Amino acid sequence: MVISNPEPPSLEDALYAFHHVFLPPKLPQEEDYEEDRDVVLCRLVYDACREFPSILPSQDMQKKWSTVVQMLKNLLESTQGLDKDVIIAHILQLGNGGVLAFHIRAQNAALILRRLSGSMLFEVFEVSPPPEAIMEVQGKLICSYPGPAVEIPLDVAQDPEFVEQLVSFLVQMDVDRLPGAEPTTIKAGSEVPETRSTAHPRYISQLLIMTLLGVGKEATVARITKRISDDVCWDSAEKPWRRSSLWLALRVAIQTTADSRETYKVFMVFFQTKLLQVFVDYDLPSELLYAARVKTSRRVHKLGESASPPLLQRVMAVSRTIQELLQGRWYREQHLQASSPSYTPDPAIFEEDTTISLVGSRAYLAKVLSPDPSVSTHPSFKPSQFPRVRDSRDFHDLCPEGLSKAVQADPRIALADFELLVQERLDDWVTQNSHTESASATLGSCMEQYISAAKTHYASNPEDESLMLLTIMELWVALDTIAGIQCPLLLSYSPEIPSSFLDPLLLRKAKSIERAARIELYLRCRHTKVTVATSIYSDHFNDNTFSVRYFRESPTLQDSKASIEAHAAIMRGNKRAELLRKNAAHNELTEKISRSSCEYHRYYWGSTHSGSCKRCQLQSDADSMRIDVFEWPLPDRPLEASAIVFELNHPPAFAIWRTWTYQILRDIGMAHISASNESQFSPHVQLEDYEGLSIWSTKGNLGRITFGSETSSFLVSHYRSTKIPATEGSVCVNNGLRFKFYDRTKGEHVLSTFDLNLDSYCTLRLPKEGECLYRHLQYAVAHTSHTHNETIVNQGDCPMNLSMHEQLAFSNLRCGSQLQWKNIARELRTNTLTFSREEVHTLITQAAWQIGPLSANGTLREWHFELGVSEFGLALIQEAKDLLSRVEANWVEGTTVKTIIYLVSRLLASTPDPQRKVRLNGYQLLRKARTVTRGWMREIVLKLEGNVNDEQASELQRQACDMAATCRATFDVEIGTHLDALLCSSADVAIAIECAIVVHDNTPPHLGQSFPDFQKLLHRDHRLSHFLEGLLIELIEGDDCGLDDAIKSVWPAYRPGARGWRRLDEPNSRWLTSFTTPLPGQRAQEVHYNVLIGKLLVDGKPLGRLPHEIVNHPTYSRIFGQTILNVIPAGMPGMDYVTRSLVHGYKVFFALRGGSQNLIIRASCSDEKTLELIPHNILLGDFPTLFVTEYTHWMDVQSGEVEFRPLDRLWASSPQNWRLQFFPGRPSRMIHSTSETRHLLDIRSRTFQGIASRILPLELSEYLTIVLDVASHVVSIELPRFRLSFFVSNGELESKNMQGMVVDDNQSTGTMIGLSSQLVLRHKNPIFSSLPRSRCVIIPRGGVHPSLSPDKNHVRVHIRTSMRRVTWYKYDIDTDLGLLVDSVNLTSRLYRIYLHALCSHPLPDPLTGQTGTDHALQELGAAGCFSFQKLTKDDVNLLQLIGDLTPRRKYYPKHIHVMQTVNWSPHLPALSQHGLFNITAHKIMEYAQSLTIFVGKKENKVVDLEYNCDGDPLLMKRATQRNVVYYETVGEISAEFDRRYESRHSPHVADHDSDGIEALNTSRFIYAWPMGLTRPLEPSELLETFKGWDHMTGPLEGKSLVYTREWLALDLPARWLSLYDICRQPGESASRYKLLFSFAAMAYSSPSLRKFIPIFLAFATIDRSELIKPPDYLSYNLSVGFEPLRKRVRGMIISGTKDFANSPAARLSQRSHESQEELRCRQSKHYDQNVSSRTKVVLENLMGQWQSSFPRSPFLHHADSDDWFDTKTIMQTVTEYFTSCFNNSALRSFASEVTTMLEANYRPFSLTSKVPRFRFVPLFDNYPPQANALFTLETLLSSRIDSQPIDTRDLKNLITQFRRKSNSKLTHLYSDRLETSREELEGQQAPALSNQLAPVNGCLAYRNQCQDRLHTIVSLIRSALAPSTNTERILADAGLWPRVHHRSLLHPLASTANVPLSPGWTRILTAFAEAFIAYQYSQRLLSFALQSDVEKYSKELDNASFNRQDARQIPDWLLIQVKKKLARHTKFRFLTRFIFRSKAIS
Repeated sequence: MVISNPEPPSLEDALYAFHHVFLPPKLPQEEDYEEDRDVVLCRLVYDACREFPSILPSQDMQKKWSTVVQMLKNLLESTQGLDKDVIIAHILQLGNGGVLAFHIRAQNAALILRRLSGSMLFEVFEVSPPPEAIMEVQGKLICSYPGPAVEIPLDVAQDPEFVEQLVSFLVQMDVDRLPGAEPTTIKAGSEVPETRSTAHPRYISQLLIMTLLGVGKEATVARITKRISDDVCWDSAEKPWRRSSLWLALRVAIQTTADSRETYKVFMVFFQTKLLQVFVDYDLPSELLYAARVKTSRRVHKLGESASPPLLQRVMAVSRTIQELLQGRWYREQHLQASSPSYTPDPAIFEEDTTISLVGSRAYLAKVLSPDPSVSTHPSFKPSQFPRVRDSRDFHDLCPEGLSKAVQADPRIALADFELLVQERLDDWVTQNSHTESASATLGSCMEQYISAAKTHYASNPEDESLMLLTIMELWVALDTIAGIQCPLLLSYSPEIPSSFLDPLLLRKAKSIERAARIELYLRCRHTKVTVATSIYSDHFNDNTFSVRYFRESPTLQDSKASIEAHAAIMRGNKRAELLRKNAAHNELTEKISRSSCEYHRYYWGSTHSGSCKRCQLQSDADSMRIDVFEWPLPDRPLEASAIVFELNHPPAFAIWRTWTYQILRDIGMAHISASNESQFSPHVQLEDYEGLSIWSTKGNLGRITFGSETSSFLVSHYRSTKIPATEGSVCVNNGLRFKFYDRTKGEHVLSTFDLNLDSYCTLRLPKEGECLYRHLQYAVAHTSHTHNETIVNQGDCPMNLSMHEQLAFSNLRCGSQLQWKNIARELRTNTLTFSREEVHTLITQAAWQIGPLSANGTLREWHFELGVSEFGLALIQEAKDLLSRVEANWVEGTTVKTIIYLVSRLLASTPDPQRKVRLNGYQLLRKARTVTRGWMREIVLKLEGNVNDEQASELQRQACDMAATCRATFDVEIGTHLDALLCSSADVAIAIECAIVVHDNTPPHLGQSFPDFQKLLHRDHRLSHFLEGLLIELIEGDDCGLDDAIKSVWPAYRPGARGWRRLDEPNSRWLTSFTTPLPGQRAQEVHYNVLIGKLLVDGKPLGRLPHEIVNHPTYSRIFGQTILNVIPAGMPGMDYVTRSLVHGYKVFFALRGGSQNLIIRASCSDEKTLELIPHNILLGDFPTLFVTEYTHWMDVQSGEVEFRPLDRLWASSPQNWRLQFFPGRPSRMIHSTSETRHLLDIRSRTFQGIASRILPLELSEYLTIVLDVASHVVSIELPRFRLSFFVSNGELESKNMQGMVVDDNQSTGTMIGLSSQLVLRHKNPIFSSLPRSRCVIIPRGGVHPSLSPDKNHVRVHIRTSMRRVTWYKYDIDTDLGLLVDSVNLTSRLYRIYLHALCSHPLPDPLTGQTGTDHALQELGAAGCFSFQKLTKDDVNLLQLIGDLTPRRKYYPKHIHVMQTVNWSPHLPALSQHGLFNITAHKIMEYAQSLTIFVGKKENKVVDLEYNCDGDPLLMKRATQRNVVYYETVGEISAEFDRRYESRHSPHVADHDSDGIEALNTSRFIYAWPMGLTRPLEPSELLETFKGWDHMTGPLEGKSLVYTREWLALDLPARWLSLYDICRQPGESASRYKLLFSFAAMAYSSPSLRKFIPIFLAFATIDRSELIKPPDYLSYNLSVGFEPLRKRVRGMIISGTKDFANSPAARLSQRSHESQEELRCRQSKHYDQNVSSRTKVVLENLMGQWQSSFPRSPFLHHADSDDWFDTKTIMQTVTEYFTSCFNNSALRSFASEVTTMLEANYRPFSLTSKVPRFRFVPLFDNYPPQANALFTLETLLSSRIDSQPIDTRDLKNLITQFRRKSNSKLTHLYSDRLETSREELEGQQAPALSNQLAPVNGCLAYRNQCQDRLHTIVSLIRSALAPSTNTERILADAGLWPRVHHRSLLHPLASTANVPLSPGWTRILTAFAEAFIAYQYSQRLLSFALQSDVEKYSKELDNASFNRQDARQIPDWLLIQVKKKLARHTKFRFLTRFIFRSKAIS
């Protein structure tokens, strides 16, 4: 025997039991099953079962319970392992009433054996439903147990031979995973095991049961109904979590064995109580203990009065222990929150604590007072530029990172160089490299580098982006040209890019416009060559798919595919061999297991199972055997396979072309379309990563587009390996992948249709910020499609400050694409538009620069045809000239002049050569504009040099820069045609360079997103500088006067040197250098000028401007912002620069030290005081953070005092500023105010740290300001971010903001336990402290971060506040109401609710008396959360956070409902993640959306009211319903959503019903054991069968008739002779019961072999002496026949003949006078004659030996036979052939003799009765009637207490008081109506409910009476419908007679049943229905009475009614009251026929 293990379960085992027994809210999401854990679970149940009798009230019950104890003991042993010998002993020793239960694990079934006095019951049932049954139901599964049951006579059931075979069958079934039962799925056409589902129990519930039924009969057993809760949880695991099937088997076994259902329920409570104690011992987290206790307590409640006192005492004791444990933890958590640092301020040390420690900054401050005397020296300027891209001669030089490195060094110049390189050299390069294999890769690399850089640096600038698109398309044309040459098939397919793709571009110059036209003409040509409509990017494979066509034309790819398949065939063969080896090894292990027994350790008290049991180790080895699947690498779809091979090794040029074409289409052309959820695609595997094809993949050629599979590969899914034994089909599987084109960049499906739009790149944007009067007119800028009527309609949108006429002029300018230039010319004259506005400039430039469509002949742009008309050009110039004349006096009109310049330059770009007058007028106008803007520029610069403030200076600098760039724009015309006329003299050069210097020196350092139009102008100027570089240098080298004049204009003291200017060598060729002419006594200064950026250096330093290293320094930006200061060399030692003019009254000095890391700034004022700026980061850590970040810190270098000036007043010294009195060797103090009475406390002082620790829950110490007033000795505490102040009063921190409130020592509010970020205040007066709301709490608003405590018993919540201004909420603590009281602010309320929810604990909060979750849900659903007009953004965010507390549940996979994934928050307990949070938050959001109809449009757009919830609604509702028991709103889980589960343990499985019947027939047949052959046998039947098999195996040793899994798929040709030989052996080898199980299994699974069962049974029953011995040859090849065939033997001889070349005939020598031809003829004849004659001799010799199995060689008679024949091979082949024929002949003789013997023993036999059919219907419980007094419905109704009149006197008094409150007419009218209503109510009778308990005894008697009546009627009906004739009785015995039960009797009454009933039967069935309804009603009354629910009991009596007349007229009302949905089945037809019979009615 096995005794209980004294060792307690491990923690892991305890958690396993917790999850599977109690099914808590949060379950594991991966399988946790281990066999040992199930053993522990069973042992825990067994241990509890052994102790359970101690609480049973009687010895009789204890005795009956001993059966359960013994059953569980045996079940525990079998759970450890099914030991054959032990189980046999248990069955044979099973006494009367004994029970055995077995969990047949591999078959997902359980078997229960019950010993009766003369028979044995066998009951089976399924133990784990399939996952889809679990996951598709919202409630529980309603299941019936057990399933089919069979009763077998005891003499059979305990026959040792029968038991041995039965146990052998069960042992095998426990481990065998069998085909047809093991769940499978179809993946890629392969049927593979589905390890995530459960096995079908049919081999137990059908095969075993039918086998047993053959020796017994169906048993009538009491069945139970259980509501099963289960779940299937999965998250990135191999297998999901499922509830233990053993646990279900245990429960069913116990409940069906216990003496009553009540006893079972009591035991379950007892067992769960035992588990609770285990959980307590392991100190499990509070949440788990709480959940387990809830489930146990509910069970106790359901027991009601059946719970015995000892049980209740046990439950109470454990429950009290848990309560004390939880309460202790809860108290500790509250104490942790309540405790505040015990700090008492000590006034004696206040003054001492004002000494500032300066730990981090003291050294720096001391160094400022004692600077280093050394003066830095600067080396001479030596520029070092990165090599220019323009100098590259070959595009190959730019790969792989050449362009990127150049961009990194100088972005704008590098990009412009590359664009110029593409423009000038790309065409020639393509011509030279069109056949070079690497050319496409080079272009792809260039495109990648360029696009990446250009997108970054050209962002938000449509002009630059247009040039970018133009350059990209030129590169694409080059790539397309090369790809078309290297891959001609590509030209048959569309390029996908439309020819009009570039129409939206903004281009200003003729060269660019011409380039765009060439690209469009190329695209037009490409589209005309297209012959295939299928897109390159289509992954719908057909014959026109590019990859398929290319594959068919490529022998290389075809060879590659053949190689893949050949390699796969080899690998599949290897895998097949591995499978055979492992299957054989598993069979060997199985046989060893079957021959062995478990090992036990024997002790004097009993025995225990050995931990090192060899049998169990063998079983473990067998169970762990697995084999990896082999997946065929290519799909079985030919077109797709071809495409895959193509993708593995496609042409590089095509891959690159496809990638970059798609990038242009998707990333650029569809930039306006973001990736949608539908297009998002996360492939399971990408083609290049697929293991099955990785060795053929050329990963370097894949590019952006690849194949991604929508399905997972077998190799990476949970199907990647399967258990042994396995079939070849489940191991060698098809390819499971389905590839689609995948865009690895965007992570989506590749598109094959494209919605292209370049508007986002090519549209100038009107500003949206500031006072933009035109922002609503963006449509008028972007498009030309709007009409005049539309602009008129839109006049209502015109702002107040914009005239209606100007709006119409603005919006109409682009109305009509071909009217734009006329509209521009008109507006120049009418002057309706305000040309000085940037918005107007934007509109006009968009119209002028957007190129529009190309004409059909490709000669001009249709939108700009007027520019080629001379008259229009002259008119336009004249209007522009007139406009310039009107504005030239005012430099504020700079934008107007800028517009004129760009209009004229655009006109010149499209003016034909013959229009000379237009050109000359244009040049003249541009020069005039240049003169005007240059004058304005100098005027602004002169004004800038005056004394202006910072804001004015910044604005003037920007305007000077703007004007200089506008002036330079007059040079921005076409080179070679127009530029030569505008930049030709030294004066022109001087203007261009002077303006460039002004632009450079006045460009703000950090513009960010400000002034977008100004930034566009600067970008244009940068591009112009690049454009002019070459020409300027050429002009300067010819005459440098222009450069000298330009420098003089900005540096009047400049004296040009005699040697002129020199250009530096490459790559610094942008720099020109010269030396000045020195004055006497001075040295020459070196001057450098950068042509590209306009930078001017004198001796390496900027002239008049600080270097960028200083301007861009963070310290400079912090002080001066965007201001650029005019500077001169500094005279102060150690400083480099000083401002030319005063800055706020100071001379400011600058110096860079330590490279460019440290910027030194000093300020000197008129009183000769010198201040040095202390970098604020130096002071961090020594002062409160805000003292550092919000102040500037100026140190007097003489006195050492540091003044802290606010950033907004950093130049103003004030006595109100804080000052640090710094002394290097003495204490330093921080003082405030002129009286110097306020001192700052040091942040490291004891006082500061002590006070900070009290404030810490609310504010960090680094943000506190603590000040000592020396005069009053009062310490004040400031919380600047909170706008709160405190002071120290009587040792307490008293609030200045909330009068009389001090920081409480008790920092707990009694709720929100675990919230660390709060500060509790109390009233300082003890009397006030006793009142409600005398305490309050301040909680900051910020980032809320919950986390579980280390022991996982509670949540800790911290609120991060990183913002400068912190919002906080004050909540009063109302101890009377028990809640926190906030303001009416909804945000404050939602924030409180959110914190309540986070801080929840299983036990209630002391303040609210509720858990945080319950309180939060109550508050969230209250009216206060719906009392609003609209939600703010904060409200919506809080509601989303609250809703997100509910974990999202989703089905996985989404398309099938078999598993769920739950996204639990790891930072919260599961019970805090309630499902109603999501539902209620969603309701509030929906309510807010419903209110939007009352809010204006503008307000509607502010807040997004979309609520995001991506969980599955069914799963989330399901979880909410299941978990309702854990919360305050506790109630019974509704049975509304429970569903009946049709279990798979029916013996008549639909797909295998006939197989089950065959197993039953075979079982009956074997059990009958007829002697001899029982069926006719044809004379040649055996032989023909053998011949049909072709191959057979001879008798084998070691074979047995005992059942193994081999019988389910028996290889009969290999086993026939062995089975025959076993049957003929003497002894018990062919016993009845061996054949019973084995042949039943064979009949069940192998229909083709059923005909052999009578034959083998005959062998077993015929006398052994008649059975001859079979031939003992190893194998037979019957395909060769029984006698050698002459023709075949001759073929063998001829096949071994040596060929002519190796025969003696070939060696015949040539005769004299014999030609070569004659020789060959003679040799051939000699060869043929010898072969023929010798073959004939050999053949005759061999055929003469045809009866021999080993013929002698006939070649021995001729010595030269070896010269003519391969004698060895011939004789080997012939011998094998003769041997096979000989063996076959022996087998034929054997078959003939056996057939004769069988015919002689033929004895016809048939079973005496027909096959019994399983009825499998549960029986009703029958209780003996009790003799009680008649108790009718009328008696119950009369038992009510008489009614009493309603008293309304109190109501009358209230109405009177209400009338007196007011004299208004409305009050009197309302009170009169109330009084009228009261008078009507007065005197009416109100039902009075009894205060006494309902009459339980009376209800019970009434119920029994109704029950007796119902049983009587049913008995009468059954008697009338019983079989009366012999025929009917035969039908009944066959199970074909309809069973009479309540549903079948009620069904004919339904109107939809269409059953014509006679009046007699209508009366009888109506009476039956009435009795049934009365019975149901009586049950409800009894239920309410037992529950003491007086209210429901009385209501039930009030609602009781039954109208017999209505019931007779409308019988459907009866069925409605029954409330049962009746199923229709065919047996009703039989019942209907009998109802018509008058005999039955009588």
